[in-house]
Amino acid sequence: MNYKTKDFQQVLADLGVDVILDSIGGAYFEKNINLLNPDGRLVYINAMQGAKAEINLLKLMQKEFYLPEVP
Repeated sequence: MNYKTKDFQQVLADLGVDVILDSIGGAYFEKNINLLNPDGRLVYINAMQGAKAEINLLKLMQKEFYLPEVP
């Protein structure tokens, strides 16, 4: 899928996603949360659009999202 011509959130909305590796950050955060299945994993490997993002805490709680312990 060419993300420059299609909105990946619309294309994948009916499928749901278990794992997302995001190198963009910024505005993609909300789209990622919307696509993520409950108990899914969202991993950031970079933040090319920036490290700050707005978050709807209710959506986050509905996804049963958690932060793993880092040794």
